[in-house]
Amino acid sequence: MPEDPGKQKEELVRLITDAEPEARKLESLGHGLVESARFTQDMAGPLAELVKQVPPDQLPPGEWTRQIEGWRAWHEAARQLQGIRTTVNSFGAVSQAATNTSVSGVMPVFASGPHVPPLPPRIEVPRTKLFQTLDRYPLVGRATASMRRLGLDSRGGSARPPLGLLQEARGALDRPVVGDGGPVSVLVSLRECIDAVITELVRRRPRQETAKSWDGKIVSVGGQCARPMLAAGHFSRLGVDAESLMNQLSGAKQAGMNRDQLAEFFNRGLLFLNAFMDSIDESLLR
Repeated sequence: MPEDPGKQKEELVRLITDAEPEARKLESLGHGLVESARFTQDMAGPLAELVKQVPPDQLPPGEWTRQIEGWRAWHEAARQLQGIRTTVNSFGAVSQAATNTSVSGVMPVFASGPHVPPLPPRIEVPRTKLFQTLDRYPLVGRATASMRRLGLDSRGGSARPPLGLLQEARGALDRPVVGDGGPVSVLVSLRECIDAVITELVRRRPRQETAKSWDGKIVSVGGQCARPMLAAGHFSRLGVDAESLMNQLSGAKQAGMNRDQLAEFFNRGLLFLNAFMDSIDESLLR
């Protein structure tokens, strides 16, 4: 018996709503860690210089040992914290992917355009806030860093590297040649960038296997090169997102769009790219 869509919607709303206070707790933990690390970083330099000036026999018996034990304890705690880097990286991938899946699945229902009636305020207000939030988030910088981490800033032969295509799409949006920037110059470059990322990662899988659709390619790369601790369905959801996004980008280039609408599509493409690339362990690629 199929599940009740109304109950599924209620559960989804609950899960998204409950994520906000949980994320606030994690943010507080992160701020505390950053504050402590910055404090040690700022203090270490002058402390070391002062200790260098202390004659070895100037301190009372046992003081050097006490000092050493304190800093050995600090280094041990730092090593333990660095051990959670894998968890943090995987959490980042899950955060990007969960948001991307909702944006990819829900936003087409509330699409705007020249032939679409204006949305009521109860929809337009959160929709606008969502894309304003994405616009403030450093999506381009994160994508650029991931491309360099994964070696996607260069490519063999005459094929253009993903990073160059991303920069071209961003440039067409920021410095349009005509009007608000034609959908062809922005969205085609973005689609080619996503294509190049997926194609290159497919090529660099440790083991080659048949994968023809966007969905199949995403799942294949994820199956061989995933970061640890990602759920079984993580790449399946990203694969569905990829199919939907690539189809929408193909259709969108035919539509008349203003700059705000182009920016929304651009940010949706970046959100997918970050969700996918954040999920890949570069050490597993060829």
